[in-house]
Amino acid sequence: MPVRSVHRATSAGLEQTWTRAGMNSAALGSVTSVIGRIPILDVEPAVDCGRRPARAVAGETFQVSATIFREGHGMVNAAAVLRDPERQAGPLLYMRELAPGTDRWGTDVTVTGEGVWRFHVEAWGDPIASWHHDAAIKIPAGQDVELMLAEGARLFERAARRIPQPPGAARPAAARAALRALVATLRDRGLAPWDRLEAAEEAGIAAILRRWPLRDLVSRSRPLTVQADRERALYGSWYEFFPRSEGVQIDPMGRRAPTSGTLRTAAKRLDAIAGMGFDVVYLPPVHPIGTTFRKGRNNTLTPARWTTSMRSWPGPASWAWRSRWTSRCRPRRITRG
Repeated sequence: MPVRSVHRATSAGLEQTWTRAGMNSAALGSVTSVIGRIPILDVEPAVDCGRRPARAVAGETFQVSATIFREGHGMVNAAAVLRDPERQAGPLLYMRELAPGTDRWGTDVTVTGEGVWRFHVEAWGDPIASWHHDAAIKIPAGQDVELMLAEGARLFERAARRIPQPPGAARPAAARAALRALVATLRDRGLAPWDRLEAAEEAGIAAILRRWPLRDLVSRSRPLTVQADRERALYGSWYEFFPRSEGVQIDPMGRRAPTSGTLRTAAKRLDAIAGMGFDVVYLPPVHPIGTTFRKGRNNTLTPARWTTSMRSWPGPASWAWRSRWTSRCRPRRITRG
């Protein structure tokens, strides 16, 4: 079955993928269809093999890591791609080998807001890095000098063609011009070979290639998710109390039975709780009592008459209490257990 080359536009420029007749153009080279040419294994953070989202808080920085390798002597490079809750992809976040020889790569990423973030890892063969490695050895030794420089010129020509050309964009146009000037320098035999090689190692050229890298054999991991919550989800001081115990009224003469507190009387306690430095008020479990197998005072089998009025508690009034007082007092969350 014939195989054809397909070029597609990405944030890093044009990429080349390979497809077979009758297959989707996104097919080969992506783990969405087949295993990529460059294996990407053990991507982290992942919870339950990626079936559940990892957790973070807005503004938190964490490390994305993966095991990445390839066959042969070619150089490999990798980056993480982070998508915000609106599914907008950010720039490539380049990874580095965390420890030489371990094939474990990682980079730090930051989730800037709340919501479900997605990320994946991309790995690719880096032909220009491979050329730099070989040229730095052969040219000083006088081996295949013109061949190495000619190979470098062709690679930088490819890199210039891969830079997107949106109308009126000055930065991509300047980058293409800089790479084409470098190609002319590499082919100028009137210059010393080491001067031509040094031109390819300038910081400006490296910055261009970092923005628009030349990537071969691009492989992608499957996407994983991170649930970013508010900062209070990470830590806080909790205070637990029973609403019925707050605001209870007791007749010192014993002429009337004690009257339990209510959510309204318990709300008066919130300012004092905040004054002690607590951030979260936690209410014990409250739920409808029901109509069967109810018990009364001190675990007796005869329910008290007041329990009848609690069959549907908590109702709308309790949630209104929660909304009203969490917006006015320092404790930021009042929750049911």
